[in-house]
Amino acid sequence: LHCYGNEFSIWNCSYNISDDSSSCAQSDDAAVFCMVNTTEYSNCSDGDVRLVGGETENEGNVQICHRNAWGSVCDDSWDSSDSNVVCRQLGFQPYGSSRYYRNHFNTFNNPSFMYGRFYCYGTENKLADCSWNSYYLQYCSYYEIAGVHCELPCNNGDIRLGDENILKGRVEVCINGTWGTICDHY
Repeated sequence: LHCYGNEFSIWNCSYNISDDSSSCAQSDDAAVFCMVNTTEYSNCSDGDVRLVGGETENEGNVQICHRNAWGSVCDDSWDSSDSNVVCRQLGFQPYGSSRYYRNHFNTFNNPSFMYGRFYCYGTENKLADCSWNSYYLQYCSYYEIAGVHCELPCNNGDIRLGDENILKGRVEVCINGTWGTICDHY
């Protein structure tokens, strides 16, 4: 039996019939592992990304579109270069994102994994531009879903205190739409 994966039925695959029962022992019987299909079909385009499950628009578990279906991104090898690319693609700041693992945003009925083990440099415009390896998807458990928290865009000249304290902290200033720090050496 030889299938490509796009056949409607197993009978649409090419196959050979043999009368020789000794050429195929019971240990050679074909087997399959079926997963519950939680795929959400949509009018998305290949490579689109979205965040789901977060409390705000700039955080959530990462999903990527492939063939008009949303799929989860496995968190194996997920790092800040990967999460920064997702944030850039969604129009948030391209630096300073936080990455999360293990279904951090507690979403349920997640779609099947589409991609895994991204290897981004951090300079790509889209997550789909990064190299990736789908071989390892077989090792991703249902709870190994990548997530991000993206920095919101800022306006040139905005000033804030970092470290999430309103009375003290590192001084940060927005230059060219990106938060940076001020050096204390003069």
